[in-house]
Amino acid sequence: MGNIDLYVGHRLGKRAAIGKGIGLLGLVAVLLTAHFSLKPDARAIGLAQAAPARSEPAPPSGPASRSIGDAWTDPVTGMKFLWIPPGSFEMGSPRIEDAIPVRTVNISRGFWLGQFEVTQAQWRAVTGEAPSSFKGDSLPVEQISGDDVDSFIRKLNAMGRGGFRLPTEAEWEYACRAGTTSEFCYGDSLDSSQANFDGNFPYGGAKDGVYREKTMPVGSFRPNTWGFYDLHGNVWELCSDWYDPDYYKSRPNPDNDPHGPSDGSFRVERGGAWRNVADECRSAARSRYLPGFRYNSIGVRLARSES
Repeated sequence: MGNIDLYVGHRLGKRAAIGKGIGLLGLVAVLLTAHFSLKPDARAIGLAQAAPARSEPAPPSGPASRSIGDAWTDPVTGMKFLWIPPGSFEMGSPRIEDAIPVRTVNISRGFWLGQFEVTQAQWRAVTGEAPSSFKGDSLPVEQISGDDVDSFIRKLNAMGRGGFRLPTEAEWEYACRAGTTSEFCYGDSLDSSQANFDGNFPYGGAKDGVYREKTMPVGSFRPNTWGFYDLHGNVWELCSDWYDPDYYKSRPNPDNDPHGPSDGSFRVERGGAWRNVADECRSAARSRYLPGFRYNSIGVRLARSES
């Protein structure tokens, strides 16, 4: 059961509501077929693997000397991280029920964030294996649970410099927006030339496009203005927060370093995936997952605290 893509809550309902007129049994059949009989798609998109960031150690003089986009590469896995300094941004969306209200969020400490989603090769460097439905060293690792990610981070911290962790969802959205207030980091529309999602359902007047039905190599699309790739689509990215649809309705404005509720049944995931429609890939869109389950559309992007 853990290998079946069991989307909870509103995630499964979106595509039926958008307009194919599929009945409940038909929808279940479509999703099971998509999970167990995914066809390869040889179509690729314009940009190849992203140019590597500067591979240099963390500057010894500390965060005060760093600028946004400064890069560091983990010597154990080769994961590239970019520096994000402290700052404030407008978090949330008036058009997303569980992202209301829009509020000012202050990120008080700078942090490193993975320039790319964790790949299968990088996961294998720590665990010795790479569980994924779609095989390829440069593809994002998937078929991993939140518990698997916690174990991966513990092992990685024991092997190297330490400080690796999941980003909070506030940190994730801060990095995704990169100073923008639009629906996506690219603007208020999205088509499948910009991100890996179900291109039959674009957003903001964009034209229909290709539905690749699988993950794509990390860095296949252009980055946002801060240099981060694949924040919209490809795989959902896990955050450290527990999910509460009403959490932000009761938060102060401005809000300082929110970390989510102290407990819960579901954890937060962000960014949408290859199988989602465009509006589920928006910068402020939130979803939830059961930490013990594994999905072929959920992966991870790591953060690292200043050591």
